[in-house]
Amino acid sequence: MESYLKNFENDNIMVEFLGVPGTGKTTISHMVSKSLSKNGVHVHEPTYAMNSMGKTRRQYTKILSIIKVFLIAPRTCIYAIKLIIPSQQKSLKDFIKTVINLLFIIFIIKSCSNKKGVHILDQGFFQAIWSIEYSANHHIEGIKINKLRKMVYSKPLLVIDIHAVHTEVLQRLNLRETNYSRVEKEFLNSLTEQHIQLSYEIINRLKDEIQEGWNKEKDLELISLNNDTEELLYANTDIITEYILSLLNKSTLSNTNKIH
Repeated sequence: MESYLKNFENDNIMVEFLGVPGTGKTTISHMVSKSLSKNGVHVHEPTYAMNSMGKTRRQYTKILSIIKVFLIAPRTCIYAIKLIIPSQQKSLKDFIKTVINLLFIIFIIKSCSNKKGVHILDQGFFQAIWSIEYSANHHIEGIKINKLRKMVYSKPLLVIDIHAVHTEVLQRLNLRETNYSRVEKEFLNSLTEQHIQLSYEIINRLKDEIQEGWNKEKDLELISLNNDTEELLYANTDIITEYILSLLNKSTLSNTNKIH
């Protein structure tokens, strides 16, 4: 598959995963990272590294990161907060947590922008927007999402959309051993067919925004993959790895019909 991203630099690739909790974003992203590393690629997983931290250290890291991002990108931070306010979060707690999460993700992305290598985020910009929409009473305007995205990302972005049937999502969340995030807890407690449909409606709106960004400026690219089974997990890992290697000019993707 040929990439048409404008101004793409093969020494700095930004990749983020998108999907409802339990679809396998973190698992696949880490498997892709290990596969790329075996192929001699320098990979950075800033959000995955947070998963291994204790609660206190994770909170301290986020607070410190937010202070830093306000110092390096105050205009972006203010715009991000203004983006969340009209969404009318369901509670003050939700508002505070969505602000902290979005600002932390902005810091992560900004800190990666000038570093060489492949930067893989299992929880990136669009996933942070999904979390905001998930606990909101009003949708965020697409034009505002795109404006903030352009303020955050100075380089083209590859987005990997991962989806799975709701029965598989429920089973994975129930088997998960790590601590649940705020969104994952709420998601698991209210997991019904109707709730899953609403969650995927948010994902689809975000995918439309990504597609619009590609159509207008060629600075976004989207790959959508079904991840219902263990076999697909390994197949998807190979597909994503080969595609990123092709972007790095280290390989040519041999089976393009699996993508999209």
